[in-house]
Amino acid sequence: MHYIFDSDHLLPPANAHQQRIFTFRHLPNCRRWVKDFGALVTVDGGEVLHNARAGIQKEQVSSLAVCKYQTTWAEWNTVRAWAVSHGYDIIDMIDPDGSMNPVHSISWYDAVKWCNARSEMEGLMPVYTVEHFLLWDKTYKSGIERRPAIRPEANGYRLPTVPEWVWSAQGGKGSQKYLYSGSNTIDEVAWYSGNSARAAFPRLFGQGARPVGMKKPNELGLFDMSGNVYEWCWDGIRRSPDARQIRGGCWLWSKPDHCTVISDGGCPAHCHEGWIGLRVVRSL
Repeated sequence: MHYIFDSDHLLPPANAHQQRIFTFRHLPNCRRWVKDFGALVTVDGGEVLHNARAGIQKEQVSSLAVCKYQTTWAEWNTVRAWAVSHGYDIIDMIDPDGSMNPVHSISWYDAVKWCNARSEMEGLMPVYTVEHFLLWDKTYKSGIERRPAIRPEANGYRLPTVPEWVWSAQGGKGSQKYLYSGSNTIDEVAWYSGNSARAAFPRLFGQGARPVGMKKPNELGLFDMSGNVYEWCWDGIRRSPDARQIRGGCWLWSKPDHCTVISDGGCPAHCHEGWIGLRVVRSL
């Protein structure tokens, strides 16, 4: 799917919903760079150690496909436009940052519904269903009163589990054991409070979240796994039933230790925070 940008204006093709690859191209009056924003990277499975709330845990991760970039505003709005005309109630967000910046201020519920919508839009089987004994196989499209469940055989888009996220951030089987995702030097790979927070608003904090893919990728070719915006994961938090785990750190308040590949965090699933976005994966 080729999108042409003229400054901040997105011009999708008429049959965009039938395509699967998001490619953005700036016109001559903009930055001249081309990226596959919907491209997926195959990550071979393996054994990962990760920092869980119960302590360090060792888990086996199956092979999966991980998006190279955090989901952008352009992707989010394109899928949402399709979704609302097909029965989804995904919240309408104003893009304050530019189409190539990571989407943020979305709840965990919106992220899950968006994953289902993108799956349906591309002809894939949606992953999330309504968890109800009478509606077990109903695709999750609306509301937050029911906890969605996973359809195991689905091939659509979803949020990563925490072990999958950590394994991918570390670089998978080719990991160099870096502290951050792709480097031991945080400024090479991350937008965090030390280089972004003071520019969040024109004279107060700075530029906030930055266009995806501007920093160095990790060993797998994944960008922004450390910093920019936190990423929602599927996993809950045992002592907080309505909370979900987030990973990666963010531009606003994250110190370097928040951006390491093993640092954990959480947030209520219904919250819309300006420093939390998402990255999608698919099972293989």
